[in-house]
Amino acid sequence: MNIKSRMDLVLQLTHWFNGHWEDPSWGRDHMVQTILGIVIKELSAGIVDTEAQKQVAGAADKVIAAGLRAN
Repeated sequence: MNIKSRMDLVLQLTHWFNGHWEDPSWGRDHMVQTILGIVIKELSAGIVDTEAQKQVAGAADKVIAAGLRAN
């Protein structure tokens, strides 16, 4: 995924959230957590350091799994 497509993804997500980040409880919903985990996992593919990439992707996998179990 190149820089332009990553920026497009971020812009689409911020548009999708439509201002919810201003809400103090934003991000606590299981669906939002799952979406954020997916985005973080996708973006982690761009990390050059293999060990760091594995750690970030692993943390994102845990968030995604927890969000899916809760839904």
